[in-house]
Amino acid sequence: MRPETSSHVRSAISDTSDTTVKERDDASSSTAPASSSRGADSPLTSHRLRQDVLRLAYDRFLYDFVASEDFNRPPDEPLDALFSFVPLLYQHVKPGSCLTTIVNAAAYINSANRCSAPHAAILAEESFGEVLWKIPLKFTELKDSFGPLHEGIRLLARVIADTEKAASNDALCSVHLMGAFEILTDFQRWGTFAAHRHGANALLQLQTLERCYQNHISARLFEMAHAQMETAKFLSRPVEENFSDVFVTQLIWKEAQLHAWWHETKHSNILPTNRHALQDILQTALDLDAEYQAWDDTHSKYARIWQDLVLMSRGAPTEIHIYYNLKRCSLWIYHRTCRLFLLRYLLEITNWMSHLSNSEGDSSPRGHTNTTQSSPIPESGTGHSVYQLKNITLRSHGTSATEKMIEFKVIEQSCAIVLGSFTVQMYKMSAEDVMGMRDHIVFGSLVIIDSTLSSGIIPDSHNSPNTKTAASSSMRSSPPIRSGTESVGDSASSFYHDASMATVENGFTDSPTRLIYRHTVSPNMTDVAARREWLHSQLYFTATELGIKNALAVPVMEGYIPVSKPRVDEIIGR
Repeated sequence: MRPETSSHVRSAISDTSDTTVKERDDASSSTAPASSSRGADSPLTSHRLRQDVLRLAYDRFLYDFVASEDFNRPPDEPLDALFSFVPLLYQHVKPGSCLTTIVNAAAYINSANRCSAPHAAILAEESFGEVLWKIPLKFTELKDSFGPLHEGIRLLARVIADTEKAASNDALCSVHLMGAFEILTDFQRWGTFAAHRHGANALLQLQTLERCYQNHISARLFEMAHAQMETAKFLSRPVEENFSDVFVTQLIWKEAQLHAWWHETKHSNILPTNRHALQDILQTALDLDAEYQAWDDTHSKYARIWQDLVLMSRGAPTEIHIYYNLKRCSLWIYHRTCRLFLLRYLLEITNWMSHLSNSEGDSSPRGHTNTTQSSPIPESGTGHSVYQLKNITLRSHGTSATEKMIEFKVIEQSCAIVLGSFTVQMYKMSAEDVMGMRDHIVFGSLVIIDSTLSSGIIPDSHNSPNTKTAASSSMRSSPPIRSGTESVGDSASSFYHDASMATVENGFTDSPTRLIYRHTVSPNMTDVAARREWLHSQLYFTATELGIKNALAVPVMEGYIPVSKPRVDEIIGR
């Protein structure tokens, strides 16, 4: 698509939408009899207008989320075409099919957000249906007796009922786009995105490795769905360790397995009672972190003279990352976000273990099957010796994880990707009309970074006052710390899921962060308040200017709207 075409689509959708809404309002307000108020060609006109809106909305969706392949791309560079499988599948499906309905809904809601087209939002609701947010998560239980179910879910239920169709690219793409639809809608509709993630994960289990890579369409769709590490479910990936020659993708896969393993451990009905019950997952996390560091070390960095002169001088930005294409940018985002998860888990695990006894008797509560068995993640072969579980050892691991977040600038580098994502050259894309995919790939990372900063894990320099509204303070009260030997259930699970387990206040008697930064404010500390203001400004811009409405949830709930809105409005001249 030519750069000027996107602005044409924007205005055309808005004009067509206004015309359709006006005709509908005029018809509803007319007092003439139905026979005289309806022209002979009224249904045809309505259908034509709807098709025009759909065509323009679909073109806008392609511009925002389907990067065109650059035929001048060097052969050793990855493809930019992240969502290229959508039009390839869409053009071969029948009108009224499940995939067609869901793609249309996503196109409508995107055009409503980006092009100020209110009628497109109405059409999106008709395709997707408000009842989506109220129906059960088990598609097999959907019955016609439930009432006017929305079209997309009813069609998808029929597809999933057939095992062969459920393993198809159409089914996986449909569920994947359902999750994208919620991201593009108002944040009040929470809950269903998790259902779509679980649905996509269930469909992945029906795929075989040969089927995933039978052609380039299947390969791109599978890799896009598989790269969403949040969909991880313990030992549910239909792949082996060496499923890919891309090493960074293997690291992401391993972290996804660790993510699921740790989540399952924290929410188990029978919780560990001593440190030895967690030694396997701790060692696995340490080994995996060593692999992540090895990956970072293999990549060249700027010479020290340029770092000191250009990047480290007074007044210079901390870091600027430049990428040759959007796919490379997205890989680095996944890599750094995964490592941020990993370091946070290391802090949670070590602080949890510090609250447990060091008895070597029974290493795990009866009935618990996941804490002392061999690691579900393949061994890295790094040769780490078996560690002791004394306080000094756990404190050392916690200190190391904190240092990596600060000294190795894991958070700083993750934030530095944002500018690169907005400025990387895209084939046939306008620099003025920002395509939605540019921010879509960094949106999740920004939320995760803010969650990490708000949890208290990162040592705060307190250089800036916290300017968020006081109302958010009451929304973030943490439950009290309980002993690991208390009765299991929701209360115990919430305790082990509490991020404050990795904070200064609830960690060791002499916690890792206190041990390092006890006397003076280190220059390597993070100004948490300032960084969170920056993050929430990015999220507010994402929601209001790029149509990813779900991004507005965090600034609203955290009380940063009074800070973010004036700042963004001033920058963009609104």
